[in-house]
Amino acid sequence: MTCPREKRGAGTATHRWRQRRRDTRTNEIIEIAAVSNEGKNQVFRADKGDIWYFPKGQGHTIQGLTDPGAEYLLVFDAGDFDSTSRTLNVADWLIHTPPSVLAKNFGVSNNTFKTLPKALGSIFRGNLIWLGGGNARTFDFEAGDTAVFPDNSGHYVENTHPTETLRYLEIFQSDKVVDFGLEQWLALTPPDLVAQILNVSVETVKSFKSERGILVKGKE
Repeated sequence: MTCPREKRGAGTATHRWRQRRRDTRTNEIIEIAAVSNEGKNQVFRADKGDIWYFPKGQGHTIQGLTDPGAEYLLVFDAGDFDSTSRTLNVADWLIHTPPSVLAKNFGVSNNTFKTLPKALGSIFRGNLIWLGGGNARTFDFEAGDTAVFPDNSGHYVENTHPTETLRYLEIFQSDKVVDFGLEQWLALTPPDLVAQILNVSVETVKSFKSERGILVKGKE
């Protein structure tokens, strides 16, 4: 359980948790934007006493709308919850992804994300209360290699061979698998808020595709 506070105009960086979360407003008005794993999105305002719920892994952001700021209570379904290691922060993800990969994924130039914020926190334009984990690794794999992606971790696979086709086997430890792309997630979040979080233009965000993509071809 935690109780963050946001000044007017301040918002949480777009993120998602590995735990289910139930929140309640304690004062003032906030705007909430959420995107489900099925590609459905919702933007709504919450007033004092309102309650909302985010299922595990659902991308969301919260922005304070009134003075002197917004305060709300967060309740998680895990007693050992650690926001630093169990929060997938979009800006943190992009910072640790090669520009060439981002360019392919979003269909933009390599310079589009050169102004990504360097200092990360779950609340921007206000006091930073949680620092992002910043844990990222890049590996080069050959035939026969294996890899494990932890639950709810952002990742990509890129074929770096100039001529050969990449084929690989995916195995999941669950009978239900949810695969939600980064571009679709950001495209379904209010563009002005995404632009502020990533420090890019609103026009760039509006160019993102809201349909789920599986394979992305790089520019010739």
